[in-house]
Amino acid sequence: MRVAITKSSIHRNRLLLLVIFVSVLVLVAIPAGVLSYYHRQFVIEVFQRNALNISQTVADVIEQEIEPYRDLVEIEDYEETWYSHSYYWKMNTLLRNITRETQADYIYTLKQVGEAEAAYILDGTNPNSDDFFPIGMGGEIEDTAALAIRTVEPKVSGLSQYEDWGKYLTAYTPIVDETDGRVLGLVCVDFSEETLQTWQQGLWTVLGVSFFILVIVMTLIIYLLVNYLYQYSNMDHLTGLYTRKHLLVRMRHLIRRYQRTGEQFCFMMMDIDWFKQINDTYGHGVGDMFIVAVADKLKSFCSPDDICTRYGGDEFCVLHPGSSVQECRILAERLLGEVRELRTMDGKPVSISIGVCVWEAGKSMNMVIDEADKALYQAKEQGKGRVCFTA
Repeated sequence: MRVAITKSSIHRNRLLLLVIFVSVLVLVAIPAGVLSYYHRQFVIEVFQRNALNISQTVADVIEQEIEPYRDLVEIEDYEETWYSHSYYWKMNTLLRNITRETQADYIYTLKQVGEAEAAYILDGTNPNSDDFFPIGMGGEIEDTAALAIRTVEPKVSGLSQYEDWGKYLTAYTPIVDETDGRVLGLVCVDFSEETLQTWQQGLWTVLGVSFFILVIVMTLIIYLLVNYLYQYSNMDHLTGLYTRKHLLVRMRHLIRRYQRTGEQFCFMMMDIDWFKQINDTYGHGVGDMFIVAVADKLKSFCSPDDICTRYGGDEFCVLHPGSSVQECRILAERLLGEVRELRTMDGKPVSISIGVCVWEAGKSMNMVIDEADKALYQAKEQGKGRVCFTA
């Protein structure tokens, strides 16, 4: 059967799509939010492991040539005391290369000079950068750094907020002088929140697109399923016409609307003449064939705005919105002519009788159906195969 495409059905379908889309979006947003949280935690853990691995690798490199580094650490005044500048700049260059290769934000080493104070030794930042800290420059020692020195074990912080720098996570690995077991300082590796977000961005773009496609696909599937269930519950399975239940709902809505606008509609009720005789003579299978044939005629002659219904058995109804009596008469006469082309097995023509009621303000739905039924009975009484209108 042709789908009735009307302004109301288009509006209804758009509203249905919107409701389904928003519902699916809300449902998907819940697991998406959970996934977002756990994904962020996963990224933080990945960068914590990376930072620890980098800091441990740098600590191993320094410990392999510990003497010149020990000399740097033991100096108290770097402006007054001579130290190996070649070693210092060589190691700074090495840290800078490692920083670039690992995409860390900062790699540097510290020594503890007080209970809560530290001094920079090596710095892998470009010396011409404002972020470069020269040897001996002081600063506060973080709790995680102090814990790494105290326990002589690598430690890593979570994302911590720094007033002048923003959010960073930092790994600290002690630099141990194997000759006497002293902790000479720490290798520190920083990753900023911006670096983590940059790494997340590509993956979240993929996940975002995937979730959006999922929402669209789920919306369409649910929409099609709802439409299918709607059609399944409102369609007669033999003929493909609407059911009586759907007709009554649509007529009730139409009467409410036309009560306000003052428009009219025609309601036609019809059945197949001598249908019991056809069933008795040729069997119910052939009777069903004629029911389907008449239904096909209705489908081909009715407009998308019309509600064509199998009312029950061999009875059919057509709700013709916004039509005049003359338009309804023309349609009914054409239907009579088309149905007469149908023939029984022995060549006898098949006919239908039609009763028509024109709705006017003040008539209820039951009144419309009763009047059309009376007009149909009148058509039968006058010889069948004809159209009768209510007086």
